[in-house]
Amino acid sequence: MNAAIDGTDSPDWTSPTSGTWATITNFYLPYQNLTANQVVAAFLMMPHSDPNGIYPADMQDQENDLISILQDMHTYFPNLQLVYITGLHYGGYGATNSYPEPDAYEFGLAVQNVIADQINGNPALNNNPANGPVMAPLLLWGPYPGLTDCSS
Repeated sequence: MNAAIDGTDSPDWTSPTSGTWATITNFYLPYQNLTANQVVAAFLMMPHSDPNGIYPADMQDQENDLISILQDMHTYFPNLQLVYITGLHYGGYGATNSYPEPDAYEFGLAVQNVIADQINGNPALNNNPANGPVMAPLLLWGPYPGLTDCSS
């Protein structure tokens, strides 16, 4: 099931009371004859909006957003075990791109850091009940999307 909502980015998903979660649980899932309890795996590519162009602050904002989103996913989908998470494709340097460089590059670093944080035992990303409260699913690096049509 594709749960992407056009026009949304990470701040729209970081709050557990955001309308984006209601859209997924009340409309997208039922439309596919699914329930939140049936969601066991997910693919996440969620850029942070409105980067300020300051490294590494942008990257830290993206990491914080990803952690919040992953924790929300764990809450909304109680049987979620695995999330494949990935960075953005090369964004180019044009002002008309949605996520131009270096923002897309920084997002890739944020993804890498969040996965490393889970591996290194960050309690906010714990997925092992033997290590305390489970806060997030297991994170694995997902496919790196490429451009299929460079003319758009």
